[in-house]
Amino acid sequence: MSLNLSEQQKIQKKDRHSRTVDASLRAHKALEIVKTMSPTLLASRVNYKKCKDGVAVFESLRTRVEPASGPLTYGTLAGQKMAPLLAAASLDDVLSVLIEETLDGKWRCDVVLDFAIMGSLEGIPCETRLEAEQLALAVLSQLGAEFKPAEYYEPVKDPENMLQIRLNGKVYCVSALPEELVHKGLGSMMLDFSCSAESLCVALAHLLLQEPDMPVTAKAVWLTLLANCDWTNISQEVLDDFCAANGIDPWSIPFRQLMAGLANEMTKVSRDVSERKGENELLTCDREVPVAPTIH
Repeated sequence: MSLNLSEQQKIQKKDRHSRTVDASLRAHKALEIVKTMSPTLLASRVNYKKCKDGVAVFESLRTRVEPASGPLTYGTLAGQKMAPLLAAASLDDVLSVLIEETLDGKWRCDVVLDFAIMGSLEGIPCETRLEAEQLALAVLSQLGAEFKPAEYYEPVKDPENMLQIRLNGKVYCVSALPEELVHKGLGSMMLDFSCSAESLCVALAHLLLQEPDMPVTAKAVWLTLLANCDWTNISQEVLDDFCAANGIDPWSIPFRQLMAGLANEMTKVSRDVSERKGENELLTCDREVPVAPTIH
C-alpha cells in the first residue's frame, strides 16, 4: 500500500526527530567520556556543541570506513589492554569524532568511543584537516579487527594490575594501586602543602619535566601516583592546557612555594606510597616509544 504525501512527510519528520534525539544523547555521553577519561587535555577544550558536531562528522565518515585487511599489532601496555576491547567493538560504539584546528595552525582528531578515546598523540599533530580525517578513518578501521603483539613487544603478564603513562613521549608502566592507598597518599600531601589535588598533580608533573635526572625511586613514586590519578600523558602542552582549564597559575607565589616544598621534602612525601611497594614493583618499564606502532 502506497503512502500519500502527508503520511510520508510525517514519517520523515519522525525520522529526523529520532536522529536529532540520538545525536543529542550521543553528544552528551561523549562529553561525559571526555571529562572522565581525559582530564589532562580534552576536557579543557571540548564542550557539548563540539561533541554534537562530532556526531555529524562521524556520520559523514562512516560510509568511508574500510575494515582492516589483516591482523593489527600493538607495541605498548595501553595497546595490549585496548586490543580486546577494539576487537569486540563496532562502528555502533562510536559516539563522536572530534576534528579541529589547533592554535598553531595544525590539526588533530579524537575518536570518542563509549569505552575509550583514540586519535592524535600529543606532540604529533596532523598538517591538514584531510590528514586528520584520514587518521580518524584509520582509527575507525580498527574496530572489530584482529590484533597481535608486535615482534619487538613482550606482552605484560598481568596487564590489569598495571598502568601506562607517558613522560615527554617516553612510555612507563607502573603499578595500579588500591584506591585507598592513592587517597591516603594524596590526602597526606594535600594536607602537608595546603593545596588542591589539581595543583598537587600539576606540581608533580612539573617536577618530572624539570628534573629528568631525579632519583629513580622518586620518579617511580610520582609517575605511579599521577597514573593512578588518571594522568596518561605528561608534557608541557598537556600541563599548559590543564592549568588553563583548572585556573592554576604555575607562576604564582603559592604554586612556586608548593614546587619548592615538594623538591625539598621528596623523601618524606613519597614514604606513604613507597613503603608498601618496592622500587622495581612501581616502575617496571622504561623505553622509547616505537616509531609507528598501530595502537598506542
